[in-house]
Amino acid sequence: MRVAVIAPHYLPGTRAGGPVRSIASLVETLGDEIEFFILTHDHDFGTSEPYPGVVRGQPVRVGKASVVYLSEEDFRPKALEARILASEPDALYLNSFFHPLASIGPVLRRKFGGLHGLPLLIAPRGEFAEEALRIKGRKKSGYLALARVLSLYRDVIWQASSEFEAADIHRVVGKDAKVRIAHLPPSLPQVAGDAHEASRREKSAGSLKLIFVGRFAPMKNVEFALSVLAGVEGKARFELVGPKETEEYWRLCQDAARRLPPNVQVEFAGALPHDEVLRRLNNSHAFLLPTLGENFGHGILEAMSCGCPVVISQNTQWRDLAPRRAGWDLPLSAPGQFTLALQRLADMETDEWLEWSRGAREYARGRTLDADAVEATRRLFLDAARVASAGVRGARQR
Repeated sequence: MRVAVIAPHYLPGTRAGGPVRSIASLVETLGDEIEFFILTHDHDFGTSEPYPGVVRGQPVRVGKASVVYLSEEDFRPKALEARILASEPDALYLNSFFHPLASIGPVLRRKFGGLHGLPLLIAPRGEFAEEALRIKGRKKSGYLALARVLSLYRDVIWQASSEFEAADIHRVVGKDAKVRIAHLPPSLPQVAGDAHEASRREKSAGSLKLIFVGRFAPMKNVEFALSVLAGVEGKARFELVGPKETEEYWRLCQDAARRLPPNVQVEFAGALPHDEVLRRLNNSHAFLLPTLGENFGHGILEAMSCGCPVVISQNTQWRDLAPRRAGWDLPLSAPGQFTLALQRLADMETDEWLEWSRGAREYARGRTLDADAVEATRRLFLDAARVASAGVRGARQR
């Protein structure tokens, strides 16, 4: 089986976060059974600088996938359509719903152009969460209305990473949507033993080293994260790691940081190599992400695997954390609860904090890759293959 994949960004990029790692995990796990042909930009998220040494426009082997890196000019609907048709795929796999070039364009070419009938799988990557739909809500509502009128998504197979995202898809697309829950978590970084953790991250009452990892985007709710720190007593340091999505939101976050009291220090670290991100996670006491919605939450899983209890919103699949001593999942409607959780962390001594650190690591280990996850993902693509073999083979038969 051959699957054409359109991804706004892919390896060796690191700035786009979870979706890149999701696709990489998919390729690594099923690449011996499925031939993946990936079309992606020749640069990372938030920059126009091409990857060093990457040849544009020609298939190159990256792990178990064939990848074509494209300039902005070549990452257009008609140009993408030509490359998809040339690859003769059995199915097309999109990793966004609202991305104008990586999703909407190909969907329209499938309806009105040369991709007509090609079996289609879409992973919305958290874009259907209620809070996510409010961002640029008029434009999104308008496109959804047009899509319904034109029946653009009537025969799509949808990939959800959790029951929560599956419910979001049914709410937006309709109760008859073909939704499959399938996700392959990335491999987790190696974590140190408890003794080394204690010597490396001693915790005294009245101090807290916090970290955020992700894009500076409204979806990540960074401004909210900064605001809930205002009420924390003691000495707090907050590292924010990741690229900026827009100058406007970046300035809002900087303004919010300047309004914090003197006991809270903020460092805007920017985008960092993954090894450096792991180093900083391994030197932090907790991870803060009051997100408006996550597809999977790779950053959350990675933080817990590094022994960081997490303080997150309830807009992810990571729930019931406090009973496991892995962190807190809290409602955004109650910002005071975030402040209380952060104060609880600040007040902890080493021994109590280590209990929560162990709880976070154990919870992360319990969510690692397993046979059920592999089989669910395999069935997702086999469903598309059955559609193709039933006579809707699309591009390969044209």
